[in-house]
Amino acid sequence: MLRGNFSSLALRASAGSGKTFHLTLRFVASLLREKLMFKNNARASEILTLTFTNKAAAEMSERIGKALHELLIESQAYLQNPSAFDPNTTHPSPLITELKNKYGIALEAIAPYMESIYQSFLQDRLQITTIDAFLQKILRKFSYFVGVSAHFKVGHLDNQDKLNSFIATLKPHELQDLEQFCLQALDLSQSTQVAQILEPLLELYYQGIKKQHLRIAPQQQSLKTLQEQLKQNWQALRLEVLSRVEGKIATNALKPDLEGLLDSLNPLIEGSQYKFFKKFKLQDLDPKFQALLGQLKEYYILKEATIFQKLGDLLDRYDKHTHSPQHLDFASIALKAYQLLEERDWESFANFFYFRLDTQIRHILLDEFQDTSILQYQILRPMIDEILAGKGQKEGRSVFLVGDSKQSIYGFRGSYSLLFDRLCADSRFHPQSLPHNFRSDKVIMDFVNESFKNSIGGYEYQALPPESPAHKQGGYVKVIQAQAEMLEAVSQEVLILLRAGIEPSTITLLCFKNDDVRALKDHLLEMRENCAELQGIEIVSDADMGLLAQKEVKIMLYALQHALATPKHQPYYQACILKLLGLNLDTPLTLPPFTELSPYLFTLMQELGLYSPGACYLLELSLEYTNALDFLDTLEKEKPAFGQSNTQGITLMTIHKSKGLEFEHVILVDRLGGARPDTNKFFTTYQHGTMQVFYKQKHRKLVDGDYKQALEEYQKTQEREDTNVLYVACTRAKHSLIIIQKPDKSAFKSLNLNPLQRGSLTRQDKCLQDELKSCDCQNTPSLLESQESFGEQSDHLRQETPIEENALGMLFGIILHKALELHYGYGVNLEEAQAYLTHHYGFGGIEIAKVLARVQHLQKAPQFLELLKGHMEVEVGFKIQRDIWRMDMLLFAGNQITILDFKSGEGNLEENRAQVQGYRERVGRIYPHAHVQAALIYVLSNQIEVRPI
Repeated sequence: MLRGNFSSLALRASAGSGKTFHLTLRFVASLLREKLMFKNNARASEILTLTFTNKAAAEMSERIGKALHELLIESQAYLQNPSAFDPNTTHPSPLITELKNKYGIALEAIAPYMESIYQSFLQDRLQITTIDAFLQKILRKFSYFVGVSAHFKVGHLDNQDKLNSFIATLKPHELQDLEQFCLQALDLSQSTQVAQILEPLLELYYQGIKKQHLRIAPQQQSLKTLQEQLKQNWQALRLEVLSRVEGKIATNALKPDLEGLLDSLNPLIEGSQYKFFKKFKLQDLDPKFQALLGQLKEYYILKEATIFQKLGDLLDRYDKHTHSPQHLDFASIALKAYQLLEERDWESFANFFYFRLDTQIRHILLDEFQDTSILQYQILRPMIDEILAGKGQKEGRSVFLVGDSKQSIYGFRGSYSLLFDRLCADSRFHPQSLPHNFRSDKVIMDFVNESFKNSIGGYEYQALPPESPAHKQGGYVKVIQAQAEMLEAVSQEVLILLRAGIEPSTITLLCFKNDDVRALKDHLLEMRENCAELQGIEIVSDADMGLLAQKEVKIMLYALQHALATPKHQPYYQACILKLLGLNLDTPLTLPPFTELSPYLFTLMQELGLYSPGACYLLELSLEYTNALDFLDTLEKEKPAFGQSNTQGITLMTIHKSKGLEFEHVILVDRLGGARPDTNKFFTTYQHGTMQVFYKQKHRKLVDGDYKQALEEYQKTQEREDTNVLYVACTRAKHSLIIIQKPDKSAFKSLNLNPLQRGSLTRQDKCLQDELKSCDCQNTPSLLESQESFGEQSDHLRQETPIEENALGMLFGIILHKALELHYGYGVNLEEAQAYLTHHYGFGGIEIAKVLARVQHLQKAPQFLELLKGHMEVEVGFKIQRDIWRMDMLLFAGNQITILDFKSGEGNLEENRAQVQGYRERVGRIYPHAHVQAALIYVLSNQIEVRPI
């Protein structure tokens, strides 16, 4: 029975808990429910799904499409033979099970509609996108209202360039005011560059702070006047105390000037009870002490208001200056979208808003909500509130938030770690938690639970899923305290992993700062020169994964600079190109003549054979430019990212850049230097739906309770985020986690970690298969597909000799391989497989029952069962140069790899042997230290034959 209550949910999804599956499930359930309950056309365009990366958005779209296709296949099979789907005997997929358990949506209810739902989904305009892209869409639709071009370009704008451009527009008296503001309000110890000093101004501006948001109450007197009164009153009280207190105690405790008073407030706060005053009975002076404290509080508030007056003027002046309406970065886009909605009454604006967007929004799904900035949430809040308050025709809509406050580490970008927790406590949401960890092995997961249970408020323990394989019960954790030099300690742990047989490409070193990444990389590169165990191993930092760091991209850019340079400078660029090509510097080099940007790059790629993904991406980026110099300038400023999924060496990156990723083996390195000091003179808190700004003043918390409360909340937020960084780092590890901490001033101090070693360091069978997938070079095989592919064995670029002599024989072989793929690759029982095979191949003249009968014989063959050891993958594709091959089954057991190839007829025995021998040789080239064996499995009508190769 379909549930009528489709609550708006706030789903707490800890690291590795499978949130993408639940996002997919929610999207599918929202789509199906529209059809079942409201008889709507189930439009996917009315489900707004927001993520934080293009990769996550693409993955969501793909998984939703696959899920709906799975439901279509299951529905068609059910409609053909409903009696075959007995809930007591069949085992439905997790998707079907969870749809029924969580949302009351049963297969029999959706089966009649699935074909039309799936077709509508394929034809609809999906709104699965990043939050930045969605805000960009809003701004383009309403650009006129906020003074920007509808055709604005999006790109990176450097903060220093923004501020320098702003400063250049100031008049002399405005420059003087700016200089005075910097001297009075900002920390000048960090830089002598005005543009760098003003960075806090930009931080506030891009949080949506304007003069109207600052506390600038009308004052009865100037700061200078109040300061003089405070000084006089203090000197009078000081003289009175000195006249009654003997000795130099009072003289030393009560400084004569105002600066001394502000640096030592205890005598003023404690009054007659101050430790040196007690015996002199000064209780009659306490009212004067209290009055002076009150005046001192007024002084702090007035000083803040005075600075806020100038800050507000600067913010408003910067807002009027702003940037080009033709060129915006993501921060500017969010701010403009916020201004668009802030200035309008949503209730009257909503219909026009949806009209311009060309779609209604019935459901909102927000991924990684803990990373949402306050500004982004303020933009989305009107839509969220409208859905949560839906009545009448607007009933049935929902909001689905997925987040984890423990992974909130982007406070410097404006996120607020407690926002998600507050929404979980909102009565309009139904909170849920995901209790299982699908990523880390048990030893690591138990260590994380134990280490963070007391450091993170309301920490929820994670457990392994009930169906976890045996190897997930293991894992390895090591915590060491570096007694010698930190870099040396790290390199020793790297060597321990390598000596244990861990592949370098599965090792990731996580650091706290970019400077630490660079220092550690330099150390390992230097060490590699004299260390045999590191010979031939790449040491790759995240900086090496940027587009501009790719070898072929460098060649193309040097060639472009060569084409644009004067003859005097061309030899330099030519030498750089030859060096990257691995040629002698005196080698003749002929480059194509420059005509236009993109055609030139394309010709260059053809003549030099530059066809890497990075080179292709550079060509794609160039299509948006006509001026080559503008193109080069933009690349230098933006430094586009370019992820490398086939990294073959040890990887180093910062913890912040590792968020959302997972790694087989993690070495977590303590800060090599000290913690970065907080020099920002302003801080913000988020209370009652609004941002509040405060100016930091020494000792103000001693006399101003409101300020003290705000400062303590801000400091707790900073401490929470520091702990969250540690949590994110530890939860990246799948099979081993090694923490190297300093004896003093350690970043891990809050966890109180003691040296320990738990579990065992073993090489997982699964790692072998993953490494095989990652291979992608010209002369060695690389896997293209995993068992998710439902392709046929004949789908090769390299055409193999047909397995059977006639068409029916070929079709029989195809159906047999499909049955084996479904059963061994997906765990589909043969009864369910029969429904699928009948639907797809039932009219081809082949009796499906005879095919399945052979599979049943295979299941009972001892010589075949003896080979089924370790981790299994089926229908595994791999590439050798331009040829695509496919192996029927791969088994990974320790250091042994077994290749099985199935035949439904004997055919050409020698050719079959040669084919499988080719598989064995090529896999052996990838793993020269692994034992690779292969066998032909003849699944015949009357017998099963296993023939080792």
